[in-house]
Amino acid sequence: MNGGAWLSVHGQPVDVLLRDLDVIESWWADARDGRFEIDNVEGHLAGLPTYVPLGEMAIGRALHGSLPSVEYPPRLREVGSARWRWNGAFSLMFAEQYASRGDRTLAAGMLARATAQTAHGVLAERGEWALGEKGLVAAAGLDDAAAIIGQVHADPVAAAGALRELLRPPRLDELAAHTG
Repeated sequence: MNGGAWLSVHGQPVDVLLRDLDVIESWWADARDGRFEIDNVEGHLAGLPTYVPLGEMAIGRALHGSLPSVEYPPRLREVGSARWRWNGAFSLMFAEQYASRGDRTLAAGMLARATAQTAHGVLAERGEWALGEKGLVAAAGLDDAAAIIGQVHADPVAAAGALRELLRPPRLDELAAHTG
């Protein structure tokens, strides 16, 4: 069963997650091979990777039965970091295009997306589970992004440039070859 429910234990909310273990086992096999999908989930700016339930298993507590021990897979560290950072670089490229056209709203949105994607990459590189986006940017040490994105209203091009310096994205050589 997939889903979740909120319970209250001694007046404190507890999020109970119900997961289809066959699906989790396939995502676990994928993660060990460095494969994962990024699902578009409302409330998640960068999307939610399919390895999130593995992180939940790694740090969570089973209320009934037992679960296997889960370690962050070395291949996921390598591939996840590269993929998330590439995604961040791609979003940053679009943010710069919006900024150059004076579209402050979409520039700010894409700068925020690039920051979240890069933060996922930083955590993947460290082998740290990202269970969502709450606290993600801070955990990656990218807190300065907030002040930079806040400057989009005054100078979107400068804000995009400053965020590029902070995020240090990889080059998108294959895109440069197509866009001249």
